[in-house]
Amino acid sequence: MEHAMLLPMHMHRHRLVALLDLGSTSNFLSTDLLRSLWLSIDPCPMLRVLVANGDRVPCQGVARNVALTIDTEGFTIGCYGIELGEFDLILGVDFLRTLGPIL
Repeated sequence: MEHAMLLPMHMHRHRLVALLDLGSTSNFLSTDLLRSLWLSIDPCPMLRVLVANGDRVPCQGVARNVALTIDTEGFTIGCYGIELGEFDLILGVDFLRTLGPIL
């Protein structure tokens, strides 16, 4: 992903790499990390997420109020758990809204 914007970050003392995706409305965390970080999740068994290749993948639940740090700045976001392949986390427009108005 030569032109992708990747952000090194920390979540629960784990160093992760997030992909900043302007085409994504929500934030997504890998299901493996969702389990290994022992995040509290609300199940959403009927939810399927439309991904870039056109597939609909099942959502393992949503983790709310997840604390993360990028550089020295702290953020609290919600993340849907889905299989992400090579990424730990995808930050979408929901994350960008925490930075201020999107014009």
